[in-house]
Amino acid sequence: MLDACTLLLTTVENEHCGRAYLMHRMGCRILLDLHRLFQLPPADILEVDREQFEQSRVSLAQMGFVLEDAESAWLGFVEMHSAYSSLLNTLVQYFATTPPSWFHHAVPAPHPLVRRLDQKTVSRSPSSKISRSKSRRPFS
Repeated sequence: MLDACTLLLTTVENEHCGRAYLMHRMGCRILLDLHRLFQLPPADILEVDREQFEQSRVSLAQMGFVLEDAESAWLGFVEMHSAYSSLLNTLVQYFATTPPSWFHHAVPAPHPLVRRLDQKTVSRSPSSKISRSKSRRPFS
């Protein structure tokens, strides 16, 4: 999840990445807390090569996202990724799990945010509103 959030934050040209930013911050904080909890030594940084990054950019473009410049996105990604990669690698080694994989890129349906941004108007039907009975009182 951290790599996906980092990819969105550095690659997608959109100001609507608040959820990715929040997830990135929380994920880094959790990694740091677990690292300290288990008193683990630092490990090497997990590398993501440029080709894997470019494949991910292509997948995002195919889903309809507008992308930042490739070079600046790569530099931003490497910088953000290096902030948590060592901690993640330490936990991967400690729990004897496999590192996150950047392969098997399938192109899923477009993200709901992309669909919403493409729509010029959003209409709501009256049936979509939640009706509440006046006789019911919440929390009573």
